[in-house]
Amino acid sequence: MATATGLSPEERTTALGMYHFAESYRHGANRIRLSKAKPLMFDAPIRFLYYHSIELYLKSVLRALGLSPVEIKSTYGHQFCKLQAACERNGLDFDDEDIAVIGLVDGSNYWGSRYIETGYVRHATLPALARTSHSLSQNAFAFLRSRRILVRKPVITPSRLRK
Repeated sequence: MATATGLSPEERTTALGMYHFAESYRHGANRIRLSKAKPLMFDAPIRFLYYHSIELYLKSVLRALGLSPVEIKSTYGHQFCKLQAACERNGLDFDDEDIAVIGLVDGSNYWGSRYIETGYVRHATLPALARTSHSLSQNAFAFLRSRRILVRKPVITPSRLRK
């Protein structure tokens, strides 16, 4: 079904677009985290931005492999571990920290960054999320470029964020 632009949702949701959208979320999370604004009582907005960037980097790789947006949504949804495993099977590299962080994002932590939940929660630190998001930006960039998708180089992550 075509939209007002004349393009189908599949034509409008490209690996290139998903990658660049992920970059905007990662860059936004980095900026908020480094801002001189009053400290936030809750860090959920920053977490959500990192989570969403990670999800979009993974989905950009699957999109580059030819999966449609509908296939990605119906098969993987917001299941980060399944996304990571599918990308790994297809050649994307992950280090141990990336795998651990993705495991902590998967499931209720993802939803907890969007909707208030009380009680004990174990999640990745913001520096670990920043490092994983940065790592995926680099790895997805290389993956997409290897498939002749002309994505822009990742935004430089300040070194103090990767600590």
